[in-house]
Amino acid sequence: MKFQIFTAALYASLALASAIPQPVAEDAFALEARAITIKNKPSKEWECPGKDGKKAKYSVKDITNAIEKGIECAKSGVQVKYKNDNAFPSPINHPDSLPDIPDKYKDDKNVVHFPMKNGKAFNGRTAAKPERVMYLHTGKEDEAEFIGLWTHEGAEKGQYLACNEKK
Repeated sequence: MKFQIFTAALYASLALASAIPQPVAEDAFALEARAITIKNKPSKEWECPGKDGKKAKYSVKDITNAIEKGIECAKSGVQVKYKNDNAFPSPINHPDSLPDIPDKYKDDKNVVHFPMKNGKAFNGRTAAKPERVMYLHTGKEDEAEFIGLWTHEGAEKGQYLACNEKK
């Protein structure tokens, strides 16, 4: 008899537990995978000036991850940030101030930037690195155009230095 009561109680608790809503995925952007097209996608690793002469290096996958995360955030109406730092993705209000930006982007109001991170896209759990991917995106479609990478490292406060595709 005790076994039957225990078994019945166990089954009842399992049924109840399966009906309890589960928490949202830790990374809300993992909920929906969309096919994102990136025009002008880099074909090689990029290098940025870094501290003490060391270069910050980012793979094509790192760059793609950052752009895709920025697009997912924009389409969801969400920005990510670390503590009281700036929120991303965010527009570049004066793209003409970026050194070496191609002329066709200098006056475009759809130039957006998102922090770079090795391995995974920036998620706001740690401070953003000084490197940013710049891309063209209106905030609505699943398409962006890669422009390049820039870094705050070694530049005057609030300014950027251009990064380069590895030769």
